[in-house]
Amino acid sequence: MSFTAGVRVLVSVGFLLLESIDRLHAAMERLRVRCVSGIVLNEDVCRKYAAARIPQIVAYKETYGYAYLSKRIKTEGLEAVTEDLQRNPLPHGGR
Repeated sequence: MSFTAGVRVLVSVGFLLLESIDRLHAAMERLRVRCVSGIVLNEDVCRKYAAARIPQIVAYKETYGYAYLSKRIKTEGLEAVTEDLQRNPLPHGGR
């Protein structure tokens, strides 16, 4: 390959790269305008998610095991089990 042919290839690649970046920018702008702008935060829902017991249940699952935890939740209910485990953690993980 000659020097000029190599330069032409690099120029073509550079042009295609800049064109792809331009298209990506245009697509991101359309996404922002058509989909993202206008979305408002629902503070009540965010507070509810922040106070959710999911992270706590995952931690309990790691400590007590899935079978133990799911059996207790089925029989006693989620709130009762999480409150009990907060007040009275089992010393050896309940297994």
